[in-house]
Amino acid sequence: LKDRLVHSVQIHNEANMISIANGFCAAALAVLACQPVTCLAASLRREHVAEDYTLLQFSGISCSGNPIGCQKLVPAGCGLGSCCRCGDHYVQIVVASSNVTISGGKDSCTCHLNAATNHGSFQVGACASGLELVTQRPSTCPQDSDVLGSRHCNGIIHSQR
Repeated sequence: LKDRLVHSVQIHNEANMISIANGFCAAALAVLACQPVTCLAASLRREHVAEDYTLLQFSGISCSGNPIGCQKLVPAGCGLGSCCRCGDHYVQIVVASSNVTISGGKDSCTCHLNAATNHGSFQVGACASGLELVTQRPSTCPQDSDVLGSRHCNGIIHSQR
């Protein structure tokens, strides 16, 4: 009886080890098979946020030289079309073909005074009155600042400098 019990425990342990190994192999194969290039589910989850949307501000209207202000527009963990906190304010990016609409606000993605901000529609790489939307942050960018001007959504706020 003792030998039969030991043999039964060994078979049970071997079955558990095989089950664990099979589960590990299946998980490893799923990870290897689901690379962003080959796995539709992974590319859908990423929601095209591989782009590092950044709004650049230049000292003149021609967008030449190094930017004097930069603002990352889609923080980690945020998908396009979602309203997410980005620094001290909220930002929402909606991409439709080559047009990128940027909105935001101080406490949500609602702005009561859009005219006092840089919210609006942009084309990637096109200069618009000293602002340029890019999909890859330049190495010459200074630390992030409120280039969108969302701090002005509830009224003009003057610089603390």
